[in-house]
Amino acid sequence: MAILLLITSSRYRTMSAWRGFHVSCAVFHQAMSRPEGDQERRTRVLEALGSYQKLGALSDDIGDLADMLMDESDRGVVVILGSLIEDALLARLMGTFTSLSNQEQKNLIRGGGLLSSFDHKVTLAHATGTIDQETVDMLKVIKAMRNACAHSRLDIKFSTPQLHDALSLLFAGPAKATINNNGNPLALRFYFIISYLYLSDRIKGISRTRAAKRSRMFMDAFLTSLEETVATYRASLEKRNKRRAQSFPQSSKG
Repeated sequence: MAILLLITSSRYRTMSAWRGFHVSCAVFHQAMSRPEGDQERRTRVLEALGSYQKLGALSDDIGDLADMLMDESDRGVVVILGSLIEDALLARLMGTFTSLSNQEQKNLIRGGGLLSSFDHKVTLAHATGTIDQETVDMLKVIKAMRNACAHSRLDIKFSTPQLHDALSLLFAGPAKATINNNGNPLALRFYFIISYLYLSDRIKGISRTRAAKRSRMFMDAFLTSLEETVATYRASLEKRNKRRAQSFPQSSKG
């Protein structure tokens, strides 16, 4: 069905496009049972992809984070931020070890290594006192949410009851009640991002009080920005309606 929707879209309705598609299918059919045979090129390409994955740094700039998540689905947001949380935990652990060679670091994170899985990272971080039990509990929720979003065969979003309930486990008190009673998709996404920011700070060793304060500051800044955006939009709308009324005055009666 997805393929039918694709090939009947406007971009594939011209004959030239159909001919190009036919040629591409023919070439693909001939080659699909014979993948790239140049082992040196295969190795080079995959190593380049692995290197690209490691480029950049974990940014604390909320603007960078917002830009990255702007066009993502709820599923994408959870998978991306869940992966960034795991990366942050690994970075914190590596920082607590004595100097290790690149090969020794690779041995730790490769398959079967001491830090090869999310669970292993959490367990070691807790055992070494790097993180406390509250952070452990939050990380386990984030991991479960990420796994569900990455592997679910059904559509899943923050308004999906199961994911919604998991999100509420990241909060307590009035905030938890607010999430339980809130079905607004954008609001739920916002709460998840807030929990990510808080958890990132806690992994870095920032105190609970300061991490909560920083998250609250972001929340306040976001709401202020949102209010300013809405006010600007309303002012623009009123100005446009006023110009329209002046351009098309109502006919006087009688």
